[in-house]
Amino acid sequence: MDLQSLASLFATTYNPDPNVQKTGGLRIGAQEGTLTALLQIITSDGAELATRQACSIYLKNCVHTSYILPPNPRPDHVPIAQSDRTALKANILPLLAASPSRSITVQLAAALKDLVAHDFPHRWSSLLDIGDVREVGTGVIAVLECVRAFRFRQKTDVLPGIIASLFPTLVTITDGMRNTSPCQPASKEIPAMLHLVFKTYKSAIIVSTFPHTSRAQSHSFTGENSCSASWGYLSPWKAFQLTRKAGRDANGGRSRSRRMESSVDCSIEHRSFGNPSQMPSPMQNEYGVFAEHFVTTFAPEIFKMDLNQVELYVSG
Repeated sequence: MDLQSLASLFATTYNPDPNVQKTGGLRIGAQEGTLTALLQIITSDGAELATRQACSIYLKNCVHTSYILPPNPRPDHVPIAQSDRTALKANILPLLAASPSRSITVQLAAALKDLVAHDFPHRWSSLLDIGDVREVGTGVIAVLECVRAFRFRQKTDVLPGIIASLFPTLVTITDGMRNTSPCQPASKEIPAMLHLVFKTYKSAIIVSTFPHTSRAQSHSFTGENSCSASWGYLSPWKAFQLTRKAGRDANGGRSRSRRMESSVDCSIEHRSFGNPSQMPSPMQNEYGVFAEHFVTTFAPEIFKMDLNQVELYVSG
């Protein structure tokens, strides 16, 4: 089936007539080459946005159900062909970079997470070469999905390596955002980017904290008023400064970033990583130094910024 016919077929999946929807859905097959064709449709500016979104949803669902072979597959289970698997891994990041809407980005990001969970690192070691990703936003999404794919894994064989390799890049990205003038068009994207950065850090500390997310001396940041706040390779304190600096005219994005920053703080306190008075004795050796550093250096700055936000709110 050629691209135009396939695009027209997917256009019927959101037709108001349910009979047309059902007929179109039944005609969509899972034969080899279908997913590769969908990748081309999603990147095509000639296709309608709704059709491209329908293709991205089908792609995400197909990857989720057919990319990983179950131990006892059903007779009607059709695995994704190797050629389509290769095309997916080669094009998923460029697709994210060229995504025309957030609704499509969400679907592609979900597909990326499944690819990472199944193939990384042994069958997709080149994924960490994010220097090949020209779009900063795509790199941040890729880091987030890499962390999310292994966030509940008890073994420490993958996630620490991801954090050590990619979190310094997040620091570089936040440095670039700090130097971005609020007058520049790119500054409007900063709140959304920071939201992804916060989600990445929060996902990385769900089960445990690792040296690169909790070691006080691993990286140092100096913010406004020469006040230093060090927190692993990633500093939500610094990111919040960027949010306040560049997100004044993007209240929705700034609000999401601020809520995620608060969520990170609550995650640390709730798990007693940053509260030495409530930390169980078995955790003292592993997290004691970080907890003391958090309450003496980092927590006071959070409190100051919260008070500052209250003052700004009251003053209008």
